[in-house]
Amino acid sequence: MKIAIYADEMAKRGESGVKNYSIEIAKGLLRIDDKNEYTLYSRENIDDKITPYKAKTVCKRPKMWKWIFFVFAPLIKKDRPDIVFMPIQTFPFLIVPKKVPKVVVTVHDVAFLLFPQYFNFWKRQYLRFNTRRSVKLANRIIVPSEATKRDIVRFYKVPECKIRVVHHGVSKELRELAQKNDPRVNGLSKGCPYILFVGAIQPRKNIIRLVKAFDMLKKTGKYEHKLIICGGKGWLYWKIFDSIRHSAFHEDVIIVGDAGNDLLASLYADADLFVM
Repeated sequence: MKIAIYADEMAKRGESGVKNYSIEIAKGLLRIDDKNEYTLYSRENIDDKITPYKAKTVCKRPKMWKWIFFVFAPLIKKDRPDIVFMPIQTFPFLIVPKKVPKVVVTVHDVAFLLFPQYFNFWKRQYLRFNTRRSVKLANRIIVPSEATKRDIVRFYKVPECKIRVVHHGVSKELRELAQKNDPRVNGLSKGCPYILFVGAIQPRKNIIRLVKAFDMLKKTGKYEHKLIICGGKGWLYWKIFDSIRHSAFHEDVIIVGDAGNDLLASLYADADLFVM
């Protein structure tokens, strides 16, 4: 079969869960499947993201609004793959004469329905529109958990047989890096115990509650731990920074920006506790 993968997430700057998911699942497919032909479509060159695996990549760079709809979709119509895999919850506008490819989408969560107050108006509308289209039109839906599967069935009345739960994995490369490196973080001395959070710094990640819990822990006087918050700034990030400034233990809270795999692997490996 000819399988097309929407790979534009891989080329985005900064770090994110969806970006890592896209890279790792593409590498995994290319590693185990030598029977099918894969083509990865992106706005930027992504050959370095899938090294050493061989796959055809198509790179188109027009500065056009909504690349996924107005560039990616016409490319799919032209190339006519058997399957299109979308690692994001968006369905391209596909109208292909005679042959319509099967489309598989990943829906990571429906937090915008469960906690709408943590999304701005335009983001909410964008996710509502695209997720609804995706779950209705896709031939198969991949979700990372039974909870998300239940949410999709509940909100969109999608038959359960259309949804597959595929849990996230752990990169083998991350394990190998963890064995080679020691974390180097400003404000963290070697051997100092710490609690780790990894994710975008925004209210819907519940970091404000984490900071309050950390305060309660430190007030007992039994723990020398630091709290490391590792991630890029998201929507309303300043609310989290305010909560940290008002903490009696703000000097023990360390903010790390987007971390590369070398640092991230070590932070995971040496943490006393990981909080999600």
